[in-house]
Amino acid sequence: MKRAIVLDQFGSFLARDHDNLVVRLRGEVIETMSVSQIDRVVLAGHGVSISNAVILLCAKSNIPIFCLDSIKRPIAVLMSPGLLKRNHLTSAQRRFSSLPEATRFVCGFIEDKIRGQHSVIEYHARSLRLSPIVRKHFEYKISPHLSTLKSVFESDRSLDDCREEIFLVEARAANEYWKGIESLLDFRFRFAGRVHRHAKDPFNQLANYGYAILSSAVHREILFSNLNPSIGLLHHRRVASYPLVYDLMEPFRPIVDHIVLTFLHRQHSDPQDAAGSLRPTVLRRFRKFYFDHEHRPQPWSKDDRTLQQMIHGRIADFEQTLEKAIDKVGEN
Repeated sequence: MKRAIVLDQFGSFLARDHDNLVVRLRGEVIETMSVSQIDRVVLAGHGVSISNAVILLCAKSNIPIFCLDSIKRPIAVLMSPGLLKRNHLTSAQRRFSSLPEATRFVCGFIEDKIRGQHSVIEYHARSLRLSPIVRKHFEYKISPHLSTLKSVFESDRSLDDCREEIFLVEARAANEYWKGIESLLDFRFRFAGRVHRHAKDPFNQLANYGYAILSSAVHREILFSNLNPSIGLLHHRRVASYPLVYDLMEPFRPIVDHIVLTFLHRQHSDPQDAAGSLRPTVLRRFRKFYFDHEHRPQPWSKDDRTLQQMIHGRIADFEQTLEKAIDKVGEN
């Protein structure tokens, strides 16, 4: 099974040794992997560097290199242009937002995200033997938001006409979700809501890290499809460098939350150092834990698919939806 190799510690250096990639930190070898085991490289921290030999080997081996900014957003990708498809759906993507099919597609993956959040609350509330009231409360709170989403789905309006309404539904459901997450975390983790930048608590720090790895997996699949990652549905270029990545990763964020919760519930010591940063050993353990789960059937997947398989299926589904919608318009 292939996975990412991630550079996240200041001073990390990625070098080539024949057909292996070697991570070094202050002269010490931290990790060695054959290129046959790697599907992407993620540069996820300040002060990390790679050699020219690594770039050439990755290009030759069809391995994209993703560069993330200080808050773990993808800002650049290095990859051999000869190995990419020509994004022949770019024109169709630009037209898609004006069609009701785009609204239905987006409502579908936002509903999947909200139901995934419900599954996370239910799974971990049961695991922790919390009162059924915790599970029922969240279900009760999200019910009107799912009803609103259904109304938008059935409205036959273009995505351009109801984008803000969908964002509002997602935000209100998320507000209830993070309250539910707080009830699942021990007080020692000091969780007080979702924090995107400069997170101080372990959950948000690990979630941000996990979302960065998730975004690289989604981005990689998009690169090997006929889609253009710079043309989004809900998200726009002014918000993100690759808005389609943010769109298509939305349904999978609850899976990252599930991985983070499971990891934290198994911690018997403080995952942070005295300065409030995640300990390097904790990050390494979490990275391994994440990649182990990436290739396991997800607990609430209907057909026991892994996260990688679910991502691939979602992107293939979007390609098919896009092609059918544009063909329909062409016929008319």
